[in-house]
Amino acid sequence: MNNQSLQPEYMTRFQCIGAECEDTCCAFWNVTVDKETYHRYQSVKHPALQKRLKDDVVPRRESERSKLNYASMRLNSETGACSFLDHGLCAIQAELGESYLSPTCATYPRRINEIDGTQEVSAALSCPEAARLALLEPRGIDFEYVPRQEAANTQWNARLTSQSAAAPVTLKYLWDLRVLAIEIIQNRQFGLSHRIMLLAAFADLVDEAASGQAAEDLTPLIEQFRNGLAAQSELTIPQTFPVNHSFQLKLLNELLVGIMNENQIINVRYRDCLMSYLRGMQQAEGLSFERVLLFYEKVYRDCHDTFLNQHEYIMENYIVNLMFSTLFPVSTDGKMFDQVLYIGILYALIRMQLVGMCADQRKLTEEDAVRLIQSFTKNFDHSRHFKKEIVEVCKAEGVTALGHLSLLVMY
Repeated sequence: MNNQSLQPEYMTRFQCIGAECEDTCCAFWNVTVDKETYHRYQSVKHPALQKRLKDDVVPRRESERSKLNYASMRLNSETGACSFLDHGLCAIQAELGESYLSPTCATYPRRINEIDGTQEVSAALSCPEAARLALLEPRGIDFEYVPRQEAANTQWNARLTSQSAAAPVTLKYLWDLRVLAIEIIQNRQFGLSHRIMLLAAFADLVDEAASGQAAEDLTPLIEQFRNGLAAQSELTIPQTFPVNHSFQLKLLNELLVGIMNENQIINVRYRDCLMSYLRGMQQAEGLSFERVLLFYEKVYRDCHDTFLNQHEYIMENYIVNLMFSTLFPVSTDGKMFDQVLYIGILYALIRMQLVGMCADQRKLTEEDAVRLIQSFTKNFDHSRHFKKEIVEVCKAEGVTALGHLSLLVMY
């Protein structure tokens, strides 16, 4: 086991701001409690907490219990907050100490992974303070090694080994693949939408190489692609990737309107952002689609000129943090392109919402972008239904390959 931990530099500056947080992690989420912590709570004799711990830590139905998901905190019916949230602070931590927190509460917003004995720590951007630190770094996200720290009640997101015979090729070459992927996304020689398409093209090549009967050495492919970028190959020309504003507007707006109509919103801050987007786009309501498209193109140009172009690093940082925290490009089916496709769609959806918000508010600020990304992440990060629906809509519209992704991402 390595005694160091790899993390984004912003983690050294992160500290929970407690009661000052504008979107507490202790509300509107199912806060899970593991079996060991549940039984520990039942034996607490603290005069102020003993009854609360028995009444407000609720076991799941016996058929649904697992070791890690054994019970959950009761939410306050009026505020939606955890029953132990007192004046913005956790009563359990205040009275019993941090060691009494459940692994879920002790770990969040950190995401902790381990690959071949090396620990990696990052933050979920559903936390407003973590989102500010990660997103608002104009130089981009840097990484550093720090002394490894562990507590008995922290929770691992994943622990993987590339030495297993069953390990997918993307895991065996995880480090090399991810280094190049982050290099591509942080290469400001190209626009960010172009960078996403470069990454998608690379993922396509990796999947093709990995689909052979024998395990293929990906090292030459990785170096060849890196050298091609440096040598200004055809892929480095933006016009290589097709653009279709009409297709982009129809599909992305359909997805966003569907979120509202299907009542998939649990976060108040995200509801405000989505409503701002809808108000912005509804300024073209009643017009023919051709006129709506002209309206979209105009507000996009306005938003690009006044905000998106100067603050492209915000979305760059979002993507880099997402890739690092989710062990990109490892997945259950080993397909690298499918992950890039999903990242590209998230990027396109967030960008589309920023454009609509800009039309509604007549301007955008860094705080607006952080609020949207943070609340969007909090609303959907743990939703299997959301990702499944996105994939199904894209399959129905034929958005499953490189050229189709380009229609959503490129502008």
